[in-house]
Amino acid sequence: MRKRKVFCMQMRKRQVLSGYIADSQSMIGKTYGNVAGEAEGKKGKYTPGVYTTNLALNDNNVKIRVEVDENRINSITMVNLDETVATMFQLLQPTFDQIARHIYEKQSLDDFSHEEESKHTSKVLLKAIQEALDQAAYKEE
Repeated sequence: MRKRKVFCMQMRKRQVLSGYIADSQSMIGKTYGNVAGEAEGKKGKYTPGVYTTNLALNDNNVKIRVEVDENRINSITMVNLDETVATMFQLLQPTFDQIARHIYEKQSLDDFSHEEESKHTSKVLLKAIQEALDQAAYKEE
């Protein structure tokens, strides 16, 4: 039952995101810095779990999967990246790896410096990761 509910949510997100992520000219608005200074007793930065965002690349969908606990980004992976997509978008995997390393080290999307040849790829991937982190962000009830 849970898998079905997640799948339906992802289907709706894909329809919204195909246009959202295609606009690589605008920058990411929200940032996620280090939480070392959090006050005691305050809720964490994220709701623990696994969050996904779909990237529409031509007629192919690649999922960006982000796993978080209350205060930390634990895992960022690219799912469903088939050989055809990797061949057509040759900068996708190396740029993703570079971004993931930066986020693991800094626990933030801030201050990522991309190479000139991969700036558009970086922006698209950063937006997808940001979307997943927006889903994960702790919300007061």
